[in-house]
Amino acid sequence: MTGRMHRLDRRAVLAPLAAMMVWVVAWLCFQRSRGGSHELQSAVAIGASIDFVVTAGIVMYVIAVRRAHLPKWVLGATLAIGFLFARVALGAADGGRVVTMALILCELVMVGMLVTRGRKARRAWREARIAGARVLEAMTSALIAARFPPRLASIAATEVTLLGAAITGWRRSARAPNVFTVHRIGGWPLYAGVLMFLIAVESIAVHIALAAWVSPLVAWIASATSAYTLLWLLGDVHSLRHSGATIGERDLELVVGVRWRGRVPWTDVTAIEEVSETPSDAINASVLGANITVRLRATVRLHGVFGRVREGTAIALSIDEPEAFVAAARAAMLRA
Repeated sequence: MTGRMHRLDRRAVLAPLAAMMVWVVAWLCFQRSRGGSHELQSAVAIGASIDFVVTAGIVMYVIAVRRAHLPKWVLGATLAIGFLFARVALGAADGGRVVTMALILCELVMVGMLVTRGRKARRAWREARIAGARVLEAMTSALIAARFPPRLASIAATEVTLLGAAITGWRRSARAPNVFTVHRIGGWPLYAGVLMFLIAVESIAVHIALAAWVSPLVAWIASATSAYTLLWLLGDVHSLRHSGATIGERDLELVVGVRWRGRVPWTDVTAIEEVSETPSDAINASVLGANITVRLRATVRLHGVFGRVREGTAIALSIDEPEAFVAAARAAMLRA
């Protein structure tokens, strides 16, 4: 037991040190490039920004967060700090303009594809909605019909769905008796609210600093990025509010916001049990920790955010009313 705790403590210390080492090396490389040409500065700033966010995040996740040596919020803090470094680097090298132009070009290409193949996209959208598909699935089908690559279609559909939820998701959710919500038990709306507040405060400070020491254009680019992040988080909260686990006559339909979706036939379910933590062998479709596990006799496939797909014989869920859900699910299993 002592050895296990020692290993946990060692990884918990090693991961932050490794992430800080990534930041230091990337920052030193960026500083060394500042005496070179503008093109060199922009290229190094973009590369350093990837290290600030992606590389440091991967290091933190692999060393400590993946095996629960550190809580998941540490990964979020690592990414947030990395984004702050990236903003400063891109602003100082004017790399924000390069990234922005690349994003604008991608948006123009996507809009052009939709315009030229709009009829096929509309037909696919209508057919999907008539068949009972949700907005995210119908949007993905429409984009694939417009000859978007499947992964790009899933990413674009997710972004559009989240932005739509951020704008229109304020209405009260109409809830059927057989639909069980999944967003309250873990307290995600509170976490998201605190995170949005911190982002808003940090964005104001970064905007003032960049406008004073770099340029107003870079400051507004950084602020627009923060505003988009706020909309993304708000859309995620609203999409979770309007989703849940639906107990049907023949199957269990899972729609966890835009994060996970799928159907599980009752004939494949062997057990539904309450748990105190997320099982290691289950597909984690919970929101900040599971309290229900669905055990299966056959492999099931769940579709996740941005086209992600997971397969397994158990699903971990966070249900706001676990006792009522277990009773209703077991009754449906008996009827099936």
